[in-house]
Amino acid sequence: MKKLLFLILSSSFCFAVEPIIVNHHDLVAFENSGNQLTGIATASMGSDEFEVWKSHIAPGSCTPRHVHNTQEVFVFLKGEGKVEIDGKATFFKAPCTVICPANVPHQFFNTGNEDSEQIVVLGIDSEIKTMTGNLMNLPWRR
Repeated sequence: MKKLLFLILSSSFCFAVEPIIVNHHDLVAFENSGNQLTGIATASMGSDEFEVWKSHIAPGSCTPRHVHNTQEVFVFLKGEGKVEIDGKATFFKAPCTVICPANVPHQFFNTGNEDSEQIVVLGIDSEIKTMTGNLMNLPWRR
């Protein structure tokens, strides 16, 4: 019986799993308050744990102040700015990573002279809400 159970359990790890390849040339970019956002790994593309976006924040622009129920990780590839997390301002310059805690209001500002470029990672089912509690319906998440 132990040998049979071992065979059943070990055989479940032998199945080949194919990767999901997402061609970025086919993706649609969306504008939001002077920012450009593109979903590059979303639920509709086959991601089931994390959602990944590529975004650009224009000079002098910012994201809306918002909150969500999962961490949000920003990997800044280009640019400089300021992040306000729970009302506390911190300045940064790329390359760097900014990790925003779950359930804490935050907002990013581009303080530089060029677009910032970043990759954003968050939980696939994260609810993103405005500061008035309204659920943000963001088209690049589809």
